[in-house]
Amino acid sequence: MGPKKLAVGDRVDAFWGWFVTHEQQVRDAYDSHNTEWLDAELSGRVARLARGTKWEIGPYSLPDQTLVLSPRARKELPAVKAAVARAPEVSGWHFVACKPPKDILSLTFELAKGSVNADAWVYRMTAYNEGEFVDLELFFEPTTAPPRGKEATVCELVVEALVGEELRLDRIGTITPVLVPDTDGIENTTAIQHLGPHLMAVLSPSTEVV
Repeated sequence: MGPKKLAVGDRVDAFWGWFVTHEQQVRDAYDSHNTEWLDAELSGRVARLARGTKWEIGPYSLPDQTLVLSPRARKELPAVKAAVARAPEVSGWHFVACKPPKDILSLTFELAKGSVNADAWVYRMTAYNEGEFVDLELFFEPTTAPPRGKEATVCELVVEALVGEELRLDRIGTITPVLVPDTDGIENTTAIQHLGPHLMAVLSPSTEVV
């Protein structure tokens, strides 16, 4: 027989126990850009909290560092939020379920080949079930378009940067990239920078994900 499989709560507690013991090593590896150590030691442990969960470390709560647990899909959101709810108090650290909105001046994203600037993009929002969720169409011209084949990925990055990962997973259905000759000719659209406040105004009060 193989090793006994840990219950969900035990896996969560084992992860936080490991983190408490190794938090200085995690911090040192992040500060020194030692991605190999972080991937080897952190990625597998995070993924076991909920299927496919990723992680991100960043200065969201200066002077403290923030460890973000990032669910792969909407159905993993409750497990990731529950894992963060069991996190211990660790001096110098904050723990967050889902990447928060970015505080950025320009929607510029560096890719493997070049970069994309979405500042001139516009969107059209369609709400359903009295604001239970929305679908989005993102319109861009050829001069600001993502690389061919990366449209969906970049559109998710843009939306996530503006509204945060939890809302993207929980309250946004489809995000459709649309290449057009001229965004000025598309009716009922709004400048991309207004997406966050617009979304919050449209959505009904949140309900728990099941």
